[in-house]
Amino acid sequence: MDTIARIKDPRYFQVAVLSSLLVFGVAVLEFGIRWQNAITIIATAQLVQYACTRLIGLPRFDPLSALITSLSLTLLLRTDVAALAALAATIAIGSKFFVRIRGKHVFNPANVALVSMMLLSDRAWISSGQWGSAAISAFALACLGFLVLTRAKRAETTIAFIAFFGALVFGRA
Repeated sequence: MDTIARIKDPRYFQVAVLSSLLVFGVAVLEFGIRWQNAITIIATAQLVQYACTRLIGLPRFDPLSALITSLSLTLLLRTDVAALAALAATIAIGSKFFVRIRGKHVFNPANVALVSMMLLSDRAWISSGQWGSAAISAFALACLGFLVLTRAKRAETTIAFIAFFGALVFGRA
């Protein structure tokens, strides 16, 4: 891949935004992120991405997608059990390879893992208050998310997740 194509790849922008959010969250907002879980999630995601790439027979290993998913999981998933963090990374990356329609994964892999972990264990959760309660922060985060989604041309996975989640909430009510 030439340098210009790499610069235009929106995944580099996603990695930069997620990494910035992670650093800001840990340094300023004091997120309760355990470094052991962060390392476990990132390493497991890369290993599963590599294994699935070989298993499916793809021509080359691409670490960027797994890095994006693992950074998202690191930001959102809370657990005091490193094995659950590894399982979440495995579910997330595995879902990209095995839950597909027309060659594309349907759901956001990190969201699949988060929902799965909360259904499978009472030792995994999402700390929704970690971002603070200021509406401006939520709006800024939503804008950054929208920017990343439109640059990556992946808004359909988010829309599918929101619709599915809304149906589940509605059905539960």
